[in-house]
Amino acid sequence: MTLLLAEAGLAQRLILDEPYVAALPRAHPLASRSDIALAELSDDAFVLYPARPEPSVTGLIVTACQVAGFTPRLAQEVLHLQTAIGLIAAGVGVSLVPEAAARAQTGRGVAYVPLAAPSVMAPLTIAWRDEDVSPAVQRLLDIATRWRETAAAPA
Repeated sequence: MTLLLAEAGLAQRLILDEPYVAALPRAHPLASRSDIALAELSDDAFVLYPARPEPSVTGLIVTACQVAGFTPRLAQEVLHLQTAIGLIAAGVGVSLVPEAAARAQTGRGVAYVPLAAPSVMAPLTIAWRDEDVSPAVQRLLDIATRWRETAAAPA
């Protein structure tokens, strides 16, 4: 179960849990594996986003690494996914990226390797002002709920 962090004045609903994968330079010793344990990256430096403001993707990654038994060492802080991918391809470090982003980034000198259980998951939520009960917000929530149900249905 995903816990959503409370934010004053906002209501939110989980849309999906997005799995993260390891993003490694193609020359990395683990790049050809079918999956890896997060702990196997403990000696690598990480390319990460700024940790503030919280909650952040970096907070998610650091927490997952700590649960795996290590604190990630920062190689470079970046603001954009494209910058992170370029630095990873150049061998500056490794990172974790959303699986959907990895599917869209093929062929750039980076190998995307699934993480062995326990998976690192990030919640994708929809948020709105909690006092907003407008028809537009209600319609958006209905659409998001139907999309989630369709996405979760077995094929």
